[in-house]
Amino acid sequence: MLPPAAQRILEAVGFDFLTRGGAVSITSADGQVLWANAPWHELAARMERALDDASAHLPWTLDELFQQADAAGRPVRREDMVRTMTGPEMLLSEHWLASSPTGERLGYASAVSETTQEGRFRRQIGALQDRLDDLTRLVSDWVWEVASDLTLSFVSARVTDVLGVHPREFVGKELAALGRFVGSGGEAIANPLIVPRPRPFRDVGFVMGHADGSPRRFKLSALPVFERGTGRFRGYRGTAHDVSPEASALDLAARSRTELLEAIDAIPGGFALFGADQHLLLANRQFHQILATGPADGAGPKMGSLSIRAANGAAFDYELADGRWIRITDRAMPDGRIVELRVEVTDLKGLNSNS
Repeated sequence: MLPPAAQRILEAVGFDFLTRGGAVSITSADGQVLWANAPWHELAARMERALDDASAHLPWTLDELFQQADAAGRPVRREDMVRTMTGPEMLLSEHWLASSPTGERLGYASAVSETTQEGRFRRQIGALQDRLDDLTRLVSDWVWEVASDLTLSFVSARVTDVLGVHPREFVGKELAALGRFVGSGGEAIANPLIVPRPRPFRDVGFVMGHADGSPRRFKLSALPVFERGTGRFRGYRGTAHDVSPEASALDLAARSRTELLEAIDAIPGGFALFGADQHLLLANRQFHQILATGPADGAGPKMGSLSIRAANGAAFDYELADGRWIRITDRAMPDGRIVELRVEVTDLKGLNSNS
């Protein structure tokens, strides 16, 4: 979590400085760096060692930045030559100044890029990373890495779009602690990362919580990473593909089928649905019970084929082995499927015989 002072500055300047890349930081009004990314710490370390003074590495002051600020509130741009342990470096920097509603100076946010050869190399590496990220987005939603102790050592920025959480909130935590591994039916399964011998895995279900509290389902795939030369296990590199919409659709379909089966089972008579090829697709319990009882004469009435009965729309009555009478009615659907109803008419038979 950001310190409260850094949070106030961030609220004042917004997130634009984070999109610049390179070394970025948030600095208080008294010159204390409240938050910085890894490239900033690397740059600061090179300057501190060259100057032998940890407090003298910033080539600008808050007063200078406010003096250079214009009325439009645009970021202050500077070029500064600094001495580092690897030699002089030209820094190109932008600074977003933060003030309270009463005009109090809160501090500023900075983004720095380097124009030396080393800096150019870093930008080239960054460009390659951007290309890799673009390619990764084509096959996954976000990328992750875990160390040998299975704690996350890297999470791509794309996770913010998918889960509403900044990657730094995940780093250092165990992947399994952030959600649960599930099978195709949503049942809990074993953690594929914890095996006697690390091995690749593909499309393993994993459910995590979005920042808004809603569950999101992913398919995780990963490869184990081994140190060159020694073969020592270093962890896993993997991808996560968001399948929440598909999972929700499948869950809805499963619930709908369950509700349909429950409704069909509530029908007092037998119900069956046959395909156009006359194979049974669906039937309720009463239909199966009637079939299991069997006809009184063992063979049953000669009613013709299912398709003929459906075309004629006629009803056929026959007696079961337990003395009940059943009426069969078949109806064809527009797509060629056939619905069959088997309803008990024993009382109706009795009335007809008495009349």
